[in-house]
Amino acid sequence: MTGSARDCVERGYLLIPVWLEQMGRGRFEDGYATARSAAEIGERFGDADLVWLARDDQARALLRLGRSKEALRLVDEALAAAAASDLSPIVTGIVYCNTIAFCRAAYDVRHVREWTRALTAWCERQPEMVAHNGLCLVHRAEIMLLGGEWEAALTEARRSAERFTRGVLNQLACGSAFYCQGEVHRLRGDFDAAEEAYRQASLKGCEPQPGLALMRLAQGKADAAAAAMRRFIGETTAPLRAGGSLPAYVEIMIAVGSLDLRARRLSRAR
Repeated sequence: MTGSARDCVERGYLLIPVWLEQMGRGRFEDGYATARSAAEIGERFGDADLVWLARDDQARALLRLGRSKEALRLVDEALAAAAASDLSPIVTGIVYCNTIAFCRAAYDVRHVREWTRALTAWCERQPEMVAHNGLCLVHRAEIMLLGGEWEAALTEARRSAERFTRGVLNQLACGSAFYCQGEVHRLRGDFDAAEEAYRQASLKGCEPQPGLALMRLAQGKADAAAAAMRRFIGETTAPLRAGGSLPAYVEIMIAVGSLDLRARRLSRAR
């Protein structure tokens, strides 16, 4: 049998666990190359779902490699395909959720706000897609929090944590929802409620930093806050995520009189 006779679109789908495993191990160059190969197979066989699942994760790899402009261009293309109803419902939901998460990782608030509105409208038309509704509510809550709409953010985050508990995606949503609740409570000065929300976020697999460290600082526990941030920054390998924690890191280290060159390294990672 010739190589061309063995070629089929299924071969592209079999590459999905390969690139996920590669990226899970931090091998983003390899993951990007594997996803690109899958996208080429999808194009050859006219399978839009495979093409955009692959390109979506190419964007993730590019973000992790620090190539944000290229990543966000792919993100826009993927979301345009989703918005145009070119993809199946399941893949549309995956693309929306993933790419909004990528925009968050790149601190591109404009894109997050724009595509969260689109995801919300899509979820309203697809009520059976419960696996994505929890993440949709969390994204909405985070946008409200950024905009200073604390009460609305708290309501949306609670809805996500209470209503959507089944499935892996919703477990992730629950963790993020509790973290969002913790942030609202911290900003309001309700530290008991924030403590419990951060604890629940951690139990759901969501890192409660830097919010928890900022709360410790507000409670007058500067040394505990500094220790938590040093641990968090030391364990964070993604440059964008580390860069996003820079304001909290600087604030806490100034408070304990221990601002060092680490802040400079973090600023260069942004």
